[in-house]
Amino acid sequence: MNKKIIDVILMCLVIVMLAGCDSSTNQYKPSTYKYDSNSKFKIVSVEEINDGSINGMTISTLVDKSTRVMYLQTEKYSDGYAIGLQVLVDKDGKPLIYDDNLK
Repeated sequence: MNKKIIDVILMCLVIVMLAGCDSSTNQYKPSTYKYDSNSKFKIVSVEEINDGSINGMTISTLVDKSTRVMYLQTEKYSDGYAIGLQVLVDKDGKPLIYDDNLK
């Protein structure tokens, strides 16, 4: 009787351990973020890149609503968190200005 109870407990522990090891789910995906309409930036494009790591990389294009200057945001979620933000510039080094509708 005791051996059966121990076997059942061990089996449950193995199942719980295996179910909790799924690293493919990512709670930090930018597509799940909720942006307020009063925020300074508007996201105009998002691209998910499979770079061979577990969670890949996300590249977003942001536009400052007041100046219309465009920015490139990069986010990486593998063994930690990294984020970068750069101004997009033209061939003369001047900031790119978003010329489409921001609505």
